[in-house]
Amino acid sequence: MDTIEKVESNIKQYIQEKFNFSSQDNISLKLIRMNSLSNDIYHSIVTDTTTNEIIDEICYRNFGEIGDIVNRPLE
Repeated sequence: MDTIEKVESNIKQYIQEKFNFSSQDNISLKLIRMNSLSNDIYHSIVTDTTTNEIIDEICYRNFGEIGDIVNRPLE
């Protein structure tokens, strides 16, 4: 699983490229971890720090290991 810092970095890089920000310093994130069995799932609210406007909301999903109790086709 990715660390919270890695998740933030991945989302900031995506937003920087999507909206042509010159720096990740202009991007603020609020991450909310969602419940799941084998994955890391975050709801992210992305704010432009220069205007304090919400510019995007993202669902970030990092696939985890498949265990005996998880049936991937049913998930």
